[in-house]
Amino acid sequence: GCEELTHDRREWFFSQMSRTHLNIEPESVPYDQPEKWLYPKIQGKSSFLAILNTVKAAQTVFEMCQETLGIDYDLYYLSSALIPLHRQQRIAEIQKQLYLKQRVGLIATQVVEAGVDLDFAGVIRDWAPLDAVIQAAGRCNRHNENQTTGDVYLVRLLDSERDKLLAAYIYDSVARDLTTEVLGQVSCLEETEYLKKVETYFQLLRERKA
Repeated sequence: GCEELTHDRREWFFSQMSRTHLNIEPESVPYDQPEKWLYPKIQGKSSFLAILNTVKAAQTVFEMCQETLGIDYDLYYLSSALIPLHRQQRIAEIQKQLYLKQRVGLIATQVVEAGVDLDFAGVIRDWAPLDAVIQAAGRCNRHNENQTTGDVYLVRLLDSERDKLLAAYIYDSVARDLTTEVLGQVSCLEETEYLKKVETYFQLLRERKA
């Protein structure tokens, strides 16, 4: 992992990479309106991954996608509600479909972030602490096959019934506010800038928590 690289090597490694860029959307949108935050972002994409913060939201969006995108994509759903064995089987199936260049859409919770070798043309991530966002970006254009930069979108999904961001159900306010602060007013972040932002984030996080 990156933690084994020396600092200089890490700086160099990240500065060489431009497989993805992060598009940051400032407006919050109800999660059950995928026509606003999801469908426009995947037009023309051969595959996509949408990561939502709660199981309920992921299930709802998956069902809506089945109705709308079911003709265009092989759609899959992954969450912690699935037992690990079924999750592994499903991941293997998705890997195979992606390898065969099938049009695949995956709607998931954070279970896809760590250690899952899946590679999508586009990734849409609900608001999260910055390290989780960058980890999600790692699921996009991993093998750099597209010869273009992969699109990663950070969106703020809202539970409009309670007028509350989904992120507020699972992440503490310090990490959420700090992510907003570190990203600042930018609407797009290049991959070469990820490392510096994450290091700033962790540095400030240590100070705030202390």
